[in-house]
Amino acid sequence: MSLKNRLSELKKKRGDLGLALYDDHPLVDRRDFLAAGLIRFSAIAAAPTIFSLLRSGNAFGCETAGGGQSLSLPAIVHLNLAGGPGLFQLQVPRDAGNQLLSSYSLMGLGTGAGVASSLVPLFGRASASFGRGYIQGINRTDIADPTARAAVTTFHSASAAITACCQLRDDSSMNRLQILGLLSKAGMAGTHLPPITTRNFGQQPALVEPPPALDASSVLDIERALRPQGALASFSAGELGSLYQFVKGISARQALALERRSVTGADKLRENMVCAGDANTEVANRPVPKVNPKVDAELAAIAQVWGVNANTDNGNQSVVFSSMVYSALMGYTGPVQLQIGGRDYHNNTRTTGDANDLADGVVIAKILQTAMITRKKLVLIVTADGSVQSPTSDSNEAVWTSDRGQAGTAQILVIDGESGQRPRLDDRTGGELSHQIGYFGQGQNASMDFIAGWNDQKMMAAVFANILAWSGHANLIDMLAPGQFSSTDLNKILKLGAA
Repeated sequence: MSLKNRLSELKKKRGDLGLALYDDHPLVDRRDFLAAGLIRFSAIAAAPTIFSLLRSGNAFGCETAGGGQSLSLPAIVHLNLAGGPGLFQLQVPRDAGNQLLSSYSLMGLGTGAGVASSLVPLFGRASASFGRGYIQGINRTDIADPTARAAVTTFHSASAAITACCQLRDDSSMNRLQILGLLSKAGMAGTHLPPITTRNFGQQPALVEPPPALDASSVLDIERALRPQGALASFSAGELGSLYQFVKGISARQALALERRSVTGADKLRENMVCAGDANTEVANRPVPKVNPKVDAELAAIAQVWGVNANTDNGNQSVVFSSMVYSALMGYTGPVQLQIGGRDYHNNTRTTGDANDLADGVVIAKILQTAMITRKKLVLIVTADGSVQSPTSDSNEAVWTSDRGQAGTAQILVIDGESGQRPRLDDRTGGELSHQIGYFGQGQNASMDFIAGWNDQKMMAAVFANILAWSGHANLIDMLAPGQFSSTDLNKILKLGAA
């Protein structure tokens, strides 16, 4: 049917449909409002292409943005190191009795005795290997001046570290390590933004599908998500609020008409549209937060930590990461997902791996220092797709030669920037493994017999359980991750006591 005939038919039915159409007016529908830059958070169920007409992002239902947190949880940052690096070097894994293995000859660390004599402190515990790579970065050895270095490493006294042991798939996006769905199930959401992720975040969901997330390859992606674009950019908050309510009315009436025709799901559609309209109005009336360390004077201390300024490219990793981390700490967004690629470094040298590990340690330090500056609590989860191995050798200088996901670990770094005190690690079985979930066997493999059904997604459920426990919500673990852990299991996996 031509547009002219369509308009004619609609005018004939305007009374039944509740449409305001006049003979001398063009047909203007809901999509025309959208094309003008309207509705940041309209329900995706109604029109999957809505948000792409508004700006270069995705559409989000009202439950994913502007809702605030239903539980009091710390900020969550998930850093994924794609390629399978030797993450076990950050905290050398131990056996079930908290003893070092007799040999780490496949892990590039040499003999157990050699490891024991060369461990260096990580957040109050001698657990890092040989003071190289990750720990050098965390200690910011890239900064030559001791005073300057001390100024950006004040987080050490307020941080604690836990390692989780689990065999992983090498060089695969099929590891189930993404915790966003579980956190969203707990009600974790930002005041202004949906969860933010760097593009192509390479992990699958653990147990629960995540909500849509905002892809950010530039700090401009984050800034634009906070404001209407196009013709509506000049509207005041009051004008936007009125417009959102107007469109909410149109949407709700359309959905109600469908509901009266007994269309399946129409009641939920109407509920989402009304909710989205109210959420949009609420968000429109809030001040737009500053999230760009490059140019926002309020974030000068953040910019200094991350080494960015007005001339740094908008897509620079430090600019994007600093904005995402800051937004999470301030509660503007929910969990954020960062990814660093190119960590498949088994090239028959140790040089490339050490350089990459040091660079990643620096990123970890910057994230933790940002929590310290903002005086917020943070859980930083560091994962990788698999791991790496050396030839069998008693030398701690053995080169990296191939992948070895049997030595997989995840690192959970916890900081209490609010109190400035180190979080308490509390093992329910007597303290033998207060810093480690799971264990390694003498074959230098992460044991899959730790608890019944131990696997990658159960490991992430254990990480989630510790987040709940640190937040004082241990009683909700079984409700939010049902059937995953018995009471005996909880005694083994819970390392963080309530803050």
